[in-house]
Amino acid sequence: MPAKAEIPSRLRRRPKDDRGYPIPFIAAFGPNGEPDFRIMSTSRVLECVNQRRCGLCGQPMSRIVYFIGGPESERTRSFLDPAMHHDCAVYALKTCPHLAMAKSHYSRAALPAGTRTAESASAEKMDRFGLFKTTGYHARQADGEIAIKAEPWLEVTWWKEGKPLAAAPAG
Repeated sequence: MPAKAEIPSRLRRRPKDDRGYPIPFIAAFGPNGEPDFRIMSTSRVLECVNQRRCGLCGQPMSRIVYFIGGPESERTRSFLDPAMHHDCAVYALKTCPHLAMAKSHYSRAALPAGTRTAESASAEKMDRFGLFKTTGYHARQADGEIAIKAEPWLEVTWWKEGKPLAAAPAG
């Protein structure tokens, strides 16, 4: 089970799921009205990208933004998820089962046909995730998908099992 962490003030304003976790701004909702944390709402992602809003809390961001991803994301600076505030991203790295538990697996629950998830972007679950600090990004939409390209990294911190490993200057 991921560690309990204090919910950042921005995320405290978000609705909560049955477990008490804040529902990310970009989370899609299933036919039963329940949030599905595996699926992103395309319209919400577009809103975040176009209005420079955090993908987790939905609030405006300043000049510095953060992304979460793996080694391939570090190399390509490419993402499906929108940028985040630092405190929102750190909360996710500490508490999200997908990010904070290397031995966890993707949910086996059925997804709507044609749904793109982190699993479809990378079939192999990573054992560590990077927190990438940058000044901005560019996005484009093609074939119903939104591709986000971050500006060069200012700093990279690797996380494993909900804890930071080490920070390093980008280079």
